Amino acid sequence: MDRRVKYTKMVLKNALVELLSENSIAKITVKAICEKADVNRSTFYTHYTDQYDLLQNLKDELFDSINAYITSHNFREKDEDLYLITYNVMLYIKDNQKICTLLFGENGDIKFQKRVFSILESPFYNGFNIVLGERKTEYVFSYVISGSLGLIQSWFKNNLEESPEEIAMLITNLASSGMKLNNITKLKI
Repeated sequence: MDRRVKYTKMVLKNALVELLSENSIAKITVKAICEKADVNRSTFYTHYTDQYDLLQNLKDELFDSINAYITSHNFREKDEDLYLITYNVMLYIKDNQKICTLLFGENGDIKFQKRVFSILESPFYNGFNIVLGERKTEYVFSYVISGSLGLIQSWFKNNLEESPEEIAMLITNLASSGMKLNNITKLKI
């Protein structure tokens, strides 16, 4: 892709993120995005159909980045690997704080959150379904994902004051202690 096109798309996305921190997408106009980005509207329309298309493009890029990272790892490994995966996702969130806060925060996009967490579903199920069975695996997955999202949302509320290492360690320790397989396998479900 041409360097100028990359730059234009980047400033448009940055402008949208800035505007989203102040208003909902329904209240943001293409004109406002272009003014913030210092780009002509005709240039905007060369790349996107409207503000919703730009937002979807932004979400798709974020999803693709997270997906590429997560799917490159094996979830059946040790806790250290779970920590490393979690740490890198937390680092990604910190590096992309503005857009991640908007999409994963308390008032974030629930559909987007579900889409991202669906990436984890298959490797998680493959790793635990054999030991726990389908229903228990579903419950454990829901518990871990909901707890992790809640913790990440609290991290956003506290302006990401803790390091990605600290948050990753907290998530990993809580998830690991909550998923003691010998205790879960004994449950009658």
